[in-house]
Amino acid sequence: MRGHRAHRVGLARCSPEDRDVPQIGDELAVARALSELSHQLVDATAADIERITHQPAHVRI
Repeated sequence: MRGHRAHRVGLARCSPEDRDVPQIGDELAVARALSELSHQLVDATAADIERITHQPAHVRI
């Protein structure tokens, strides 16, 4: 992914019975966005490996 940009958006919704603590929702949304971004980076890394080696890449996180 060198030279490319990546971004993700994470969402968090409260259940009606949850207490209103916006910081927790913000933390959850950030965690979801970072998780999605990490998967995107792993996929890009695997694609780079496959492009160079011409072999299937099995990248684990």
